Amino acid sequence: MYLVGSGFSQGEVKWLSNEVEWRLILTTTQLPIVVTVTSSLCRGRCAILDDQLARLSETYGSLIILRKVNILTNPFFKILYNLANAPVIIVFQTGKEIGRLVDDLSWGAITDIIE
Repeated sequence: MYLVGSGFSQGEVKWLSNEVEWRLILTTTQLPIVVTVTSSLCRGRCAILDDQLARLSETYGSLIILRKVNILTNPFFKILYNLANAPVIIVFQTGKEIGRLVDDLSWGAITDIIE
């Protein structure tokens, strides 16, 4: 899905579909990767995450890679990163996790770990 951007070129939010795809993205990109971990069971809090993703896309555009993963349909991610529930935001840089937000999904907390 594409989200309308303002400052930078339009950002794209894609769903992660499998571990092979994830490992390829993780090992080949130099941009920060923001992954929002969701579940069909988390409803309201995950809806807040969707709003934050749209805002990230508008603010950072093509300067970051945005991905979403549903841990119910893609349990590989839950296992790889020892996740107990959703929503969670994880930021990766040069193949490594550099930040994780579990409880505070506020805009300030998100931008703090990206920048």
